[in-house]
Order: sequence, then C-alpha cells, then structure tokens
Amino acid sequence: MTRSNPLKLLFYLCLLIVILLVGYKLYLNFFKQDFEAIHTEQVERIHKRTPPGSAIRFAVVGNINNSVGVFEKRIIPKLNDSSLDFLVSAGNAVSGGGEDKYRALQGTLSNLKMPYLLTFGPHEYEDFGSFRFYDHFGPHFFSIRTGNARLIFLDSTGKTPWQWQIRWLKDLLSQDTTNARVLFIGHPPMKPENPMPFTTDDSFLQPKAFRTALMELIETRDIDLVFSANLAIYDEETVGDTDFITTGGAGGLVLNTENSFYHYVEVTISPDGEVSHQLVPMEIGQHPVLERLEGLWFFVYSLFYSGFLNFILILSAFLAATIKLYQIIFIGKDYYPDYDLDPTPWLEKRPCSPTTTCPLLAGCRFPSNACAGVWNNVAMRPLWLPLATRTSRNKRSS
Repeated sequence: MTRSNPLKLLFYLCLLIVILLVGYKLYLNFFKQDFEAIHTEQVERIHKRTPPGSAIRFAVVGNINNSVGVFEKRIIPKLNDSSLDFLVSAGNAVSGGGEDKYRALQGTLSNLKMPYLLTFGPHEYEDFGSFRFYDHFGPHFFSIRTGNARLIFLDSTGKTPWQWQIRWLKDLLSQDTTNARVLFIGHPPMKPENPMPFTTDDSFLQPKAFRTALMELIETRDIDLVFSANLAIYDEETVGDTDFITTGGAGGLVLNTENSFYHYVEVTISPDGEVSHQLVPMEIGQHPVLERLEGLWFFVYSLFYSGFLNFILILSAFLAATIKLYQIIFIGKDYYPDYDLDPTPWLEKRPCSPTTTCPLLAGCRFPSNACAGVWNNVAMRPLWLPLATRTSRNKRSS
C-alpha cells in the first residue's frame, strides 16, 4: 500500500487556489455585469407604483453596512412579504466606499422585490466612494415626487458645498406643490437624548452654520419628517411640527439596549398629505461565528476590486509556494555534485615571464627564466607556489 505524500496534496491545493484566484478575477472583470445610474431606473419604478394622487407606503432603513446576516437574510424577506411600495436608505448602506462594498450592496439589493433609493452618507463617501456613488447610483443630492409627496435627499458629507444645497432647497420648496415633504440626510441634525457611547460632534451634521440654516428651512417650509442614520440607535425627537428620526438598525453592530436594536421604519402618506410612521423592531441577532465568516468573505471579495495590489501579492505568494513544492516533489536533488573542474583558466595564468618580475612574490629569488621554466613544467606547477612561498619567507627571515 502506497502512502500519500502530504507535500503533493499541498502542491495540488496551492495550484487549485491559484487557478481559482485567476479564474474568479477574470469572471469579475469580463463576465459580471456592471451597473450605473441605478437611481434613474428606480425612480421610474417608483412612479409606476405611486402615481400622482395615490397613497404611498415605504420603508426606511439606516446603517445597512453591507449586512448579509441581518439585512439580506432577515429584513429583506420581511419587506418582500409586505405591501410596501419602495425602500429608502437613510445613509451608510455600505460599510465603506470601496468598489467591492458597492458591488456587494448591489448584489444584496437585487434580492428586493421593490424599488429603492439611497442617501449619500458618510460611509458612501469614504475611500473615494463619492465618484463610485455618482457612477453607480446618481447625484449626491436630489429630490423626487411620488404620489402627493416630495422626497428630498441631501449630502451631509461635505462633498457638496452646503451653501449650494441650501440655495437649491429654497428654490425647490418655493415651487413645490405637494402635500407632504420628507427629508433624508446621512448625519443627524439633532443630538438624541440618549446618545451611544463614544459619540463625537462629527457624528452629527456639521458645520454648525449648515445645521442652523437647515433647521430654519425645515421649520419655515413645512417639512413633515426628517430621517438620518450614522448612529446605531432608534431615536425620535419632535421640533414644532417636524419629527426627527435617527434610524441605524438595519445591520452592523447594535448594543441590544432600549434604543440600540435591529429595526426599520414604515412610513405612510395619504393623498391629502397626512404622514404617519411606525417602528418595526426585529428580534434577531447574528451569531459571532457567522459574523466572522461574513467579514472574511468581504475581505476575500475586496481583494478583487479595491485591493488589486493585495491580490497580486497573494497570487504571487501562492505561485511561489506552488513552484517550490513542485521542485521538492517532482525534481530530483543531486546529492553527488561534480567536482571535476576545468583547469584551463588556471593553467593559462603564469605568474611571470622572462621579461617581467614576479607579480605574486616581490622578494622571490628565482630568476625570471628559471621561474618560467618551472612554470612550463606541468608536473612542477603544483609545487611552484609552495616553493616560492617558502623562498620568500626564508629571505625575510635572513
């Protein structure tokens, strides 16, 4: 019975990994369908579902953070079973702005049986994600009319100057004839009564001038609802006739406390502009092992998009291991090296000639002719250098 060589198994495993890495990279770059201007298609679908004069019902989520175990596996099936018209992300739908995160999000959202819209939040902006959001989905701030309601999306990341957004919003609202208005912005403009630990001022809408100007517009232009994300909590505050809701429970890390839990919000707007909302808590959690596997998968997935250099390094490491194992297993090692050297280079070197002095031993007593004669005697060549060395030593000792 022949015993299997573990090195052979390791060699074939490394070879298989190399083939899979190269094959998957080729698949992602040449066969996987690209996507751009997704919001254009989604707005058309929303308009078909909610014609002017109709009531609308939609869900609002925040902080999806590329969640698979919570958002894709738990929340999306529940949304698909509902009679909602569409879905809105209030920000942080991705865990970072890398290309891998956007493609993973698109794969997750493809499971939805309803149209959707995304708010450009801080995570969408990270890692040069602003141009990816623009290419894949659309502008960083925009508005749409659905039913008899106006949905407004602002950029809180600083990518778009806030002064320009305030001017645009004033012009938009001065001409708007809808009965209800809902605003979405990634950073909360108001601090909750019970904020999460380690919350800083950068977790909220900045700068202060932007926050002040926006709050004035909200108060004077009859904004009914304001949704934000960026904090893994559910918080609801009322200022005047406007409800400010921070929703961050569609994925990522929550504390499972009174205000930090998995959830989403349902919003209903009647044709006459009456706005109501309902919190929908999700009694779910993600096993730590599954969470780690999910993180490992995103690490591997990211190698093929944002980490091209990392992909090359890892591929090179596996190639080097494969080549080394091949040499060890399949190429025999010669344990008996050949020491039969060609003496020609040494035979052609003469220390001196009849017309030159010895370049090796300055104190050599042998005449040049005698040295040359000794050197020409092949049998005496191995004895020449020791003889000359001894002669030189004797001269110095005398």
